[in-house]
Amino acid sequence: SQAATGSNANLGIVLLAVPIAAAARQGRSLEEVLAATTRDDAAAVYEAIRLVKPGGLGEAAAGDIATGPSGSLQDMMRLASERDEIARFYVEPLAVLDPLCRDITGVLSPVSANGLVRAFCKQITRGETLIRRKRGITVEAEARDRAAAVLRNKSTYAALDDWLRSEGNSLNPGTTADLFAAAVFLLLLQKPLRAGAVERWLWTHQPPSHAASAGGVSL
Repeated sequence: SQAATGSNANLGIVLLAVPIAAAARQGRSLEEVLAATTRDDAAAVYEAIRLVKPGGLGEAAAGDIATGPSGSLQDMMRLASERDEIARFYVEPLAVLDPLCRDITGVLSPVSANGLVRAFCKQITRGETLIRRKRGITVEAEARDRAAAVLRNKSTYAALDDWLRSEGNSLNPGTTADLFAAAVFLLLLQKPLRAGAVERWLWTHQPPSHAASAGGVSL
């Protein structure tokens, strides 16, 4: 994707989707999969991050990309969890993905394109850590306020979209996009979609009876 777009397009999605796929294939909860990550896993992720050079990384007092990992991938993600939502997923997967999964499942019977866009906007109101890293907390707060205005019908999708596309790529809600892709992937692994199935499968390690198997992958 980097060769096609000239930018980092999929790193966040991969970081979220791989543990979800591993949990599904191995029949374990996400918490178990994430807790089992190793220092080698962290080194591989650090190498990927250095390769794609995502925006707004800055420098960290501990676990900086330039110095290499000092512990497991979950350990390193915990160090960054207060400033990056994808990192927080490695520590609190339920808290990060469950609200978005519920928003998405609520607009799928039947599928509502407008509802999906509203779910995307609602996720922005929970915080957009890529914008925060690139532009600071004041601009991130503006992004949250603008998304909330759309949800209250005080603004339009087009106005929000125009603002997010302004000023180059610095207002790109990339974290929200990555989380949205991961939530959809998670839900697609457990068809038919049904509210509440997410936590019964990944959070409690009890696959719902209707999702005993999906696409040849044992859940």
